Amino acid sequence: MNDELLKLISNSEAATHLISKSGRFVVDDTIGISLLFSSIFTKKPGKYLLLTSNLYTAQKVSDLIASFIGEDNVYLYPVDDMLRNETLTSSKELLAQRLFVLSRCQEDRPKIIVTHASAVITPLPTVGEFLKNSLILEKNKEYSLTEIKSLLIESGYEQVNKIDQTLQFASRGDILDIFPVSQDNPIRIELFGDSVESISYFSIADQTSFGSLESVKIEPANDVLFTEEEIENFKI
Repeated sequence: MNDELLKLISNSEAATHLISKSGRFVVDDTIGISLLFSSIFTKKPGKYLLLTSNLYTAQKVSDLIASFIGEDNVYLYPVDDMLRNETLTSSKELLAQRLFVLSRCQEDRPKIIVTHASAVITPLPTVGEFLKNSLILEKNKEYSLTEIKSLLIESGYEQVNKIDQTLQFASRGDILDIFPVSQDNPIRIELFGDSVESISYFSIADQTSFGSLESVKIEPANDVLFTEEEIENFKI
């Protein structure tokens, strides 16, 4: 049934206008727009940004599109509509979702980003600043554990005794556990002195390590990132 609907919509006048970036068309704000963008994406995969009026509508549209083209092809970028100052107070779940979407935006592949009005007026780090605050660790290379922990704190990670959710890190001796939002499981890094001896995933439930990795990218745990020049300006 989904395939038949997508085929019907993709051959419609609205879909033709959208693909050619010309003309006008009217659809409703949930089912209609979800079907339209799902069919367009199926017919012409690419990078699309879909802007809705509010978070509730964005969530509904994102869920509907995901039901047609799969969760790996559509991402919701959410900001709480009720907050007057997103930089001061924020839901940790929404923050984690935003960071996840920002990490997926670094991938050069077709996708649909669904967001809403409050999100587009919220300050965002540039691609350069986001990458600058990301940390890449490689097996058999040397790093200062103290410096790594300092960088994690600066980029927004919470230091805890034992990881139980994303955006946290824990350190015990020469073992460093980190849970970035871009990973399905937390990362365990074991060092020998300053050299990374192993990188692997581990289970929060039983702390068992699995899946050896050669390298890992740790994205920031905050979407409010300031340049050194901006920090100096604040001091003034």
